[in-house]
Amino acid sequence: MVFLTALCTTIGAAILSDRIGRAFPEIAVGCLSVALLALVVTLVSAPWEIQLALVVAAVVSYRSLNRVSG
Repeated sequence: MVFLTALCTTIGAAILSDRIGRAFPEIAVGCLSVALLALVVTLVSAPWEIQLALVVAAVVSYRSLNRVSG
């Protein structure tokens, strides 16, 4: 349950930051810091299947970037 709560908080704070970024830049920075903190909590509390999928995606993207640039 912590995973879903943190994920919803991350998405909500990122959307709020995007919508109010030009009018209230200080509040947008605060929303981004909340989003980053909630993202860390999301990644730590994620089920092992999701963590494994993220590791596989990171390795695949790293290899594909090295083929293009190297």
